[in-house]
Amino acid sequence: MPREIQTSSGILLGKDYDYSRDVEHGEVVSVGKGSTDDKGKFHPITDISPGMKVGYINRTVNKNMKAYNPNEIIDGDDVYVVVGSRDILLTE
Repeated sequence: MPREIQTSSGILLGKDYDYSRDVEHGEVVSVGKGSTDDKGKFHPITDISPGMKVGYINRTVNKNMKAYNPNEIIDGDDVYVVVGSRDILLTE
């Protein structure tokens, strides 16, 4: 029976939500220092580290009948995706 899923940022997804439709899975290769909010306060990234397996929102869009992800970097056979911490829904 499906259960509620809590994202790493604390959001609860309903037990009937099919996150496999919108969520890609990958391994973290590198992590930035963090971000600054509108008030200038710095928020370091502390809960994500290289080597972790994560599920993240897929930002791929269809453009001219072709899938396009502006955050994708292709290096030979390797595909890297730049993902903001707010787009990480779960850690495995």
